[in-house]
Amino acid sequence: MKKIAIAIFLIGLFITDLSAQDINQIREIVDPQDRNLAIFKWINENPSKLYESDSKNSKQLKNCNELGVELFQLIINSCIPKDCWNALLLFKKIFPESERYPSFDKPCFGSKEGRYLLLEIALDDNKSLEERKTALCGLDDENTYWPVIEDNSPSHIQGLDKNEQSEIIGSLILLLNSDIPVIRQYAVDAILRASCAERGAPVELDTKEALPILATLYKVEHEGIVMNSLAESIIAIGGYEFWEDLSGNPLGVVVMLKEDSWLEKRDDGVCLNLYFHYGPCGWFKGSKMILEKLDNNINIIERNLWDYNFEVGHGSTENSIGFLGSSCSCFISYSVLSPGNWRISVSGTVETDDGFYNWNSVPYTIIVPEGDIKECKDSSMESSSLKDQNQIKTAIEKYYSENPSLSDFKPIKDQIELTETNKEETIHFYTVLAGIFATVILLVVVRRVLKHRKNAIL
Repeated sequence: MKKIAIAIFLIGLFITDLSAQDINQIREIVDPQDRNLAIFKWINENPSKLYESDSKNSKQLKNCNELGVELFQLIINSCIPKDCWNALLLFKKIFPESERYPSFDKPCFGSKEGRYLLLEIALDDNKSLEERKTALCGLDDENTYWPVIEDNSPSHIQGLDKNEQSEIIGSLILLLNSDIPVIRQYAVDAILRASCAERGAPVELDTKEALPILATLYKVEHEGIVMNSLAESIIAIGGYEFWEDLSGNPLGVVVMLKEDSWLEKRDDGVCLNLYFHYGPCGWFKGSKMILEKLDNNINIIERNLWDYNFEVGHGSTENSIGFLGSSCSCFISYSVLSPGNWRISVSGTVETDDGFYNWNSVPYTIIVPEGDIKECKDSSMESSSLKDQNQIKTAIEKYYSENPSLSDFKPIKDQIELTETNKEETIHFYTVLAGIFATVILLVVVRRVLKHRKNAIL
């Protein structure tokens, strides 16, 4: 037994030395594509060697170890879009719960090829929701659009020009008609990133071209996270006057309710955060909280008004649009929220040097479930279709008619052709169905006529 143990130990040392030798050889590969290929091959053959281990009991842990992070980082630092994307998917597959991960501060997709790859994935209904969300997160990254070019940056790394900016925004606009709320939310965030100087765009590329469609979507979107994203985007892109015309709030005031993950979870009620974005520097005062219970058709079946008094100083951080950074939390007891769908909003005033102004928050909706243990959900995430799908569809069609050159951009062209193909297939299906139905009716009629004649002869 002792000899066997020694043999196993020596084999283990040999394998370890061989692995270390392989890794050193991989590190020395100069060409980034060849190096990435070698890394992928090594990782797929040795995934167990990339986990952290518990030295006391040799138990494999969920985290990626330092070697794993180094190997994935080498791929990411190459900024080769397809390799970076495959590395991202592979890392998530091997380490779904890892708290240690490589840094994505390099412009992995900061090139025409990279942005095009992300667009194709985001627009592809056949991709998984997680892949599409990940691609849209990549399109909501300053490094993707406006990478910092360094001396050692790969030659293909470059920022957007005006034409590509229009193509990307035009492609993302297609997703605003999606039946998946989280896709609409991520698309709105990506459009803001590509459009606005406040989010990193050069001043000369600051554009309002998506503004009319975002405003249309705001009118037909369900109250919740997506509407919050729309409010932030519209005020940042459109400015104070546009926001006041749309929302009624003066001075660019945007007040939003959110369920933040770090808020206290309570069994007797729901905690929400009240965020004060943009607007003037001054004191925000709350006066009323409005609770409205809705039926399945979004009709109000119960309405409660609370006196909700608070005072928050606003204006801690200034940016190109206005002031950011103020918030306060609020608590709503389940004693006043029976199970069902509830719309919540807050109203109040803001005091400035020029006087008092009234404001209303962006409404937020939650689903309060049945039972003693409650975990509320953002009901807008449960609603697949918009309040009025035709409005946003018409707005998108108008946008493309006013920008005909966009129809030649392949991702947009493919989506339009796919939509037309689906329409033709649907028309063909119903035409065939109608033909079958008519044939069946005709056969029934003929059969009855023949039967009637036969009975008459007899």
